Amino acid sequence: RLSQSLLLPSGAISITLRLWWSLESEEPPVPADTLTLSVLQPGGAALAELWRIDNTATQGFWDEAVIDLTPFAGQSLILRFQALSNDFDLTAFYLDDLSATACTAPPSPTPSPTPSPTPSPAPSPLPTPSPSPTPPLPPKVTLLPLIVRQR
Repeated sequence: RLSQSLLLPSGAISITLRLWWSLESEEPPVPADTLTLSVLQPGGAALAELWRIDNTATQGFWDEAVIDLTPFAGQSLILRFQALSNDFDLTAFYLDDLSATACTAPPSPTPSPTPSPTPSPAPSPLPTPSPSPTPPLPPKVTLLPLIVRQR
């Protein structure tokens, strides 16, 4: 078992737990060994099972799990990973790079006073310049950061 206490912020629009997992198993392709993620109250009472994999999942590579914790916003809770095995063939579960992210609502804008119109003098007519050709603009390119993780 592996447990972690968390206090999730109230008022969050979304709260997401991300993790990478992998497994290796000598079990036949019949569900026998499991890894579960549960959420518990601080006293230990189970609230929900959030995620489960077993020895029949694809082996030999890392996969990402994304779990929504938004329903638990504003609560203090415990996340618990628990691996169970049937004690026959071995299964190894691996976890890496766990992170919880909360997105909160932006603050409400402060209203600003509405400006009153100011009278301005009428413009005097000016001669219209002759049009000149406008060169085309180059295409706009936006570069985004690239993050590469080797697994």
